[in-house]
Amino acid sequence: MSQGKRVAHSQTAVQVIGQRSYRASRSSNRLIAAAAIIVVILITATCSVFFDLQSFSALQDLKSYGTTTDVIISSPTAEQLAQLEENEQVRKPLYVSYKLGRLIGNTGQSGLSIDLYAVDNWDTWGSPLVDDLQGHYPIKANEVMMSTWLLKRFGIDPAVGTEITLSVGWDDCDAVQDETFYLSGFYTDTSYIDTASRQQVFLSTAVLSQHDLPAAIVGFSFSSGGIQKDLDRISEQLGLTEQQSVTVLSGRQMSLRDMALALAVILFFMVDGFLIIYNINSISVTKDVQFYGLLKTIGISPRAPWLVVSNKVIDQYRPDAIIYSIKIDSDPDYAQSILNQVKSLTEHIPAISRTSKIELAESLAEAKSSLSKLSAFLTIVLFSIGILNFINTMSANILNRQKEFASMEAVGATRRQVRGMIVWEGLWYFASTMALALTVGSAADVLLFAAIQNTLGFGAFHYPAVPFALYILLALALCGMIPAVIYQKAGTGSIVQRLRENWI
Repeated sequence: MSQGKRVAHSQTAVQVIGQRSYRASRSSNRLIAAAAIIVVILITATCSVFFDLQSFSALQDLKSYGTTTDVIISSPTAEQLAQLEENEQVRKPLYVSYKLGRLIGNTGQSGLSIDLYAVDNWDTWGSPLVDDLQGHYPIKANEVMMSTWLLKRFGIDPAVGTEITLSVGWDDCDAVQDETFYLSGFYTDTSYIDTASRQQVFLSTAVLSQHDLPAAIVGFSFSSGGIQKDLDRISEQLGLTEQQSVTVLSGRQMSLRDMALALAVILFFMVDGFLIIYNINSISVTKDVQFYGLLKTIGISPRAPWLVVSNKVIDQYRPDAIIYSIKIDSDPDYAQSILNQVKSLTEHIPAISRTSKIELAESLAEAKSSLSKLSAFLTIVLFSIGILNFINTMSANILNRQKEFASMEAVGATRRQVRGMIVWEGLWYFASTMALALTVGSAADVLLFAAIQNTLGFGAFHYPAVPFALYILLALALCGMIPAVIYQKAGTGSIVQRLRENWI
């Protein structure tokens, strides 16, 4: 045979072998690609949710302070304000807040401590933290701005130009004066329930000429460079006293604990996806988180200081004391009926606010639904990854052992015997997986719950015994059927043909 013919024959053989190899591994390659895509989607979604929660928490911190600046300093002196104005490292303008006094005894104010503030450059540093701003920040001395939540408590129509009469204690004095203002603007506050940012009333800085008050806080951001390095330099230049506090609001790096938690979550899902360790304990935790989380939101703690005394003792200190709150405990069967009666008695009285477990539970229905859908999504994705990984592993194992199976049949083994051997291998795979799920998986569930409980301070752990039992039954059936189906599909053709294909 000439050299040219040998080269052409070799090329033809290579093409035939390549085509056979491509056809044989096409199914396994698809399974590998599908599993990889699902794992990437899961890890990406997990990271996105984690960092979105981090951003949401940071934004809520900014809302509680009322400014988007990098740093705030308490009780700045006039000299310190002048130094900050002249400092080239500080971005202008400054955020300066003055506390002018507080509201006292207004209709709808029961149980609320409401402060009056005049703020320089609120439009620059404060307005990004509120939604649906209507009108503008007060300019004239008789203008006022507040949140729609506070207007509703006061029973005031949220319309620019509305005349408002408020009882004010200027300079934090107990002497009350009735002052008439005009609503220059109002906004929607999306911070947590009953936070201090909602309980603020803003006045014009023109009022400062009537009150000789120092600034309560000053906020500022840096033009460039590292925040901590520039802050240390500026703090030294300002000569801050021990009574002045410095708070860094933005630019803070994620703590080592948060980074370790993020890494642990990512690694957990990676291992969970490929070892079929499911993670659905959050469904059982949600039932307790819903109630205790709501109680923590409204300020209730097993420890934050009740002192119960008789009415005679109260009269000695404050004879004109009013009822602050009423707590009603009832049989669960009559809770809805009692709530309906309370609604009918209080819905037309804006000075009275109510909080009930039923209403709070209803308000979290959407969040609970989202958590349930997320848990179901994670369960389906993780289970799918495990099954795809098992199918891929068994497919590669069976396809690579076709010569072995054909040889066994050639020496007398029946296809039923070979299929039984493969099924037992799948069941051993199931047994090892269940052992890992019961040991490593259960330990991971307990550790993950412990981290959640340490962060939130409440919750009860319930081992998902029923879902796990259902999962075991389904996994057992699949681990028994899948190897048999793969062998049945791959083991077609005569023994001679399969031996020839595996020798080529």
